[in-house]
Amino acid sequence: MAEFVVLLSRSSEKNLGRIDAKIRRKIMLAIDELEANPAPAKKYDLTKISGSESNYRIRIGRYRILYSINWAEKQVKVYDIDRRSDSTYK
Repeated sequence: MAEFVVLLSRSSEKNLGRIDAKIRRKIMLAIDELEANPAPAKKYDLTKISGSESNYRIRIGRYRILYSINWAEKQVKVYDIDRRSDSTYK
């Protein structure tokens, strides 16, 4: 299976640092999973974001991991990790 490089944006790193340690561990496990399988639909609550070709979200409790996949370059870019709210997907 292809190995992908996972890149975290500066804002997602900051938000990850603010999250409770127990939830942070679960989020880190999901991010680590993205290296081997960028669309782990069987293991996590994964949804493709409508209106986009390559943007996805994984739900971990009240938190969302928003990311995009570049299949050609084998990169996963995590652009946001945040609590679910009305502004999460904007």
